[in-house]
Amino acid sequence: MQPNRVWILLAKKNNNEASEQDLQELSALLSRQNNNDVPSEIIEEILENLASPEVEDIDKIKAKNWPVVEGFLTHESDLKKKPFYHRLIQKPQFVWSAAAVLLICFLSVLSLINYNKWFVKNTVNIEVAKGGLQKLILPDGTYVWLNSDSKIEYDKNFGVVNRSVKLIGEAYFEVVKNAGKPFFVNTGKVQIKVLGTKFNVKSYADSKTETSLIEGKIELKVLSQPNKTYILKPSDKVILSDIPETGQAQQTASGGTQLVFSSVKIPDNEVTPIEITWTKNRIVFDNEDFTALLHQLERHYDVSINLNDDVMKTWKFSGSFDAETIEEVLYALKVAHPFKYTVKDKTINIYKP
Repeated sequence: MQPNRVWILLAKKNNNEASEQDLQELSALLSRQNNNDVPSEIIEEILENLASPEVEDIDKIKAKNWPVVEGFLTHESDLKKKPFYHRLIQKPQFVWSAAAVLLICFLSVLSLINYNKWFVKNTVNIEVAKGGLQKLILPDGTYVWLNSDSKIEYDKNFGVVNRSVKLIGEAYFEVVKNAGKPFFVNTGKVQIKVLGTKFNVKSYADSKTETSLIEGKIELKVLSQPNKTYILKPSDKVILSDIPETGQAQQTASGGTQLVFSSVKIPDNEVTPIEITWTKNRIVFDNEDFTALLHQLERHYDVSINLNDDVMKTWKFSGSFDAETIEEVLYALKVAHPFKYTVKDKTINIYKP
């Protein structure tokens, strides 16, 4: 048998990219397997490990898969130590050849993964520009609302081996239940694992990372605390911030980052939590500081806003907007805290009166 060819065909099969001819060739090669070959179940186990959404770099791949290879080599080493008549029956010279082939294939695949992220890793990228909002359906039927200035990425074979997405920005998920394939959301700071639920994740570079659970249950892992997992129940909200805040409970993660445990907000005269009103193209805020509010307005209206006074950054605002223009919004905000502003093209400068 041709071991290298088997690795390639099994990889294509696991990625759901094998043609009928590939599957026939794989079946024929496996049917001719003998003691000089790497056991196909060993190859398949390594391929399954490589498909895990938690494997993201070459060191983790080595750590996860080397025990499989080492176990096979150890078994063959023990076989060589058996009495002479056992070794005659089991032909150790062929087995050791198989062990060498497995080791060479494993190291070759590691080099290939390090260069090209496991053969050709096809991904789907969906981006929403500032001022936009998009609703999409993932291949497994999960609904995703993607907020402005946000990006989501997932493998072309999403749902075949695993369900994992990468998020930059903000998205609301209504995940289809599948106990056999948990759904993962990865940002630069947290990883969220779910089976089927509704939740919102906000992870912009210029804001705090927020995870808000609307329905169901999720497991939250802060990447700076890889050994800890937090279980969220409906209405729970976790904020990861570099600035201390008030909340129901607070912990300090590595690097001084604050982990705040709070609850989703439903203001008076509202039926939808503030955290997901953006999915209806609305801006709703309650006791929000001016800086955070202006970031929302920048993304929603595709403008750049400069605040020219540090004291103004601490101002708090509450309210809601639906179809108003950016100038109508600014005029309304002036009622709560007087300020002046100028508008030129897409740039707005705000000053104290």
